[in-house]
Amino acid sequence: MKKLCDDAGLIIAATHIGFEEIQNEPNKVIEQHSIFECKHVAIGGLPGSYANAEGFVRFAKEASVAVKKLADAGFDFSYHNHSFELEKFGKRTGLQMPL
Repeated sequence: MKKLCDDAGLIIAATHIGFEEIQNEPNKVIEQHSIFECKHVAIGGLPGSYANAEGFVRFAKEASVAVKKLADAGFDFSYHNHSFELEKFGKRTGLQMPL
């Protein structure tokens, strides 16, 4: 992929990968993104198993741990949000859940 992008004059500025890959294979993620010369790792959204009030809190805690290895290697991490994070669980949205 890197060669195809180089040949087309494109820069790989960011990716979307599965959260499980970051959790389970951080060294692979770091290696791939190093090859791509891409410092920005992102996931395409909240994994379905976290889509409840307790899940948002659990995801925030687990993601903070999982992406530390990426950050230590000089990579940024972001989360691509969608409208469901703004649905209410009681009086709070998923994004407002307290840690």
